[in-house]
Amino acid sequence: MADFGYDISNHTDIDPVHVPGDGFRAKSHKRPAPTPGSRPAAEIPPAHTATSTCGRTAGRRQRPAKLQAASTNWLSCFGGSAWQFDPIRGQCYLHQFCAEQPDLNFRHAGVREAMRSVVRFWLERGVDGFRVDAVKHLFEDPMLRDEPADHNYLRHDFTTDYNETYDVMAEWRLVLDEVAGATGRRRLLVAEEAYSDLPALMRYYSWRGKALADFPFNFGLLTASGTERGGGGGGGGGSGRFCNAACLRTAAQQFLNAAPEGAWPNWVLGNHDNSRLSTRFPPEGRFVRALNTLLLTLPGTPTCYYGDELGMSDLQLLPEQMVDPLGRRFPEQSRDPPAAPCCPQAGFTDGPSPPWLPVESGFGAKCVARQLRMPNSTLAAFQAVAELRRQREFLDGELRFLMETEAELLAYWRGLGDSGYIVAMYISANTEPLVLDLSASGCRSMSLVADFRAANRNDFSVSGVAMQPGDAIIAKAADCKPDQLELRVFQRSRREEL
Repeated sequence: MADFGYDISNHTDIDPVHVPGDGFRAKSHKRPAPTPGSRPAAEIPPAHTATSTCGRTAGRRQRPAKLQAASTNWLSCFGGSAWQFDPIRGQCYLHQFCAEQPDLNFRHAGVREAMRSVVRFWLERGVDGFRVDAVKHLFEDPMLRDEPADHNYLRHDFTTDYNETYDVMAEWRLVLDEVAGATGRRRLLVAEEAYSDLPALMRYYSWRGKALADFPFNFGLLTASGTERGGGGGGGGGSGRFCNAACLRTAAQQFLNAAPEGAWPNWVLGNHDNSRLSTRFPPEGRFVRALNTLLLTLPGTPTCYYGDELGMSDLQLLPEQMVDPLGRRFPEQSRDPPAAPCCPQAGFTDGPSPPWLPVESGFGAKCVARQLRMPNSTLAAFQAVAELRRQREFLDGELRFLMETEAELLAYWRGLGDSGYIVAMYISANTEPLVLDLSASGCRSMSLVADFRAANRNDFSVSGVAMQPGDAIIAKAADCKPDQLELRVFQRSRREEL
């Protein structure tokens, strides 16, 4: 594998290194038995194949050599030129990622039909939807123009987000809807378009009157707070500064304001290209409960990167311990650090062989088995909010941000009519405690239904909720006037004087 399996030589089979035996392989025509309440989805990176595929094609030798040198300044997402010379063919080919991942030509009708066949293939085998990876890289400028310079980097105007991409997504939507009509079960289509600007992102909902994805991945919260290690989406990551409440509020509002009417939102706070949530918001682990509360209580679909529900943090690996092919070449861009814990050897092996990656020191405190026995664990908090999210106020209710001038406190209303929930979290690099006064809300009744505070847990007074950075609460409220909701906040020192 040149890129953790994203260099695909056969789009209708699974490498047995990932699924030993029959598993969920293409030769099995039986739908796998999913966990109750779950529906399997597949990830497809359609823009490229693998050089191992090209080596098996006679056309590699037969086609005349037309492009014998790199003709543009286009850059690979992994660094360096996007062009690679093939000595067998005597010409260059394009690769937006690794040199082992040659681009497919989606302007060729045969390629598009072949990929539609791939979609049908997996739908027939029980897949309920697709995450389409790096979809913005399907098309490049047919005139092979140089990318425009923009100070010390290039703007990728000629290698990403071509309008033809949306036509391909519309074709896929038709295939999914055709199968859904025959089975009575809707199929999900998600565009992983991580680091494009908002106008380009929103076109993945619909294009020229055609329905496309159910939603494009919204990485707004992630890029506002992220420290990208490299790879994957070809850009993005955050500035590395602490993203406080105002920063997160702005990122959420920007997405919601740009979304087409009726579009279903979604939220992402972690992925394999970025440091762990716990690591990005220091000190380690303090803000994880609050941020997971944000993820699960905003309107739309939350996507949690595996392990963030446990409060996992980055591993610090020596170069010789890295197994990510990209990380071996560019250690600072390694995607290895987000490893996963369980119990001995983090549960990955009970034999003498070492696991794929070294386990995180102190992993025992974060493993699932232990956290399930701890009522105040990070996992318990995640499960509690996930259960609350089943309430209609969170599924269908309005979102109304409160106290929008507060830089350090993020608060909002999720409700239907005059009843709902007030969610509040203290996201700040400061260490000063504060007191939140809910008595000015105008609601006639209020009770605490989730309390993720480091201290003073279950000590609840409507007029004085003591909070420290990283704390979060959810209060159930009734008989409210949502358009007149008011909250007040005081620094503790000032509150004690009043």
